[in-house]
Amino acid sequence: MDKDLIYEILSAVEEVPFGRVATYGQIARLIGRDKNARLVGKVNGAGQKRSICKRPSCSP
Repeated sequence: MDKDLIYEILSAVEEVPFGRVATYGQIARLIGRDKNARLVGKVNGAGQKRSICKRPSCSP
């Protein structure tokens, strides 16, 4: 997987304010990849060691 894409996804996740919820679909739209919510979920869960309160939700 492209390292630039991984960085772009994780940077978008960082923009989610602490304690707020964003779906993987919302983050995918934020980076211009409307149909790649599963990819966002895969990247986010592949080694992210962050607080659960900031972790995006997979619900629509």
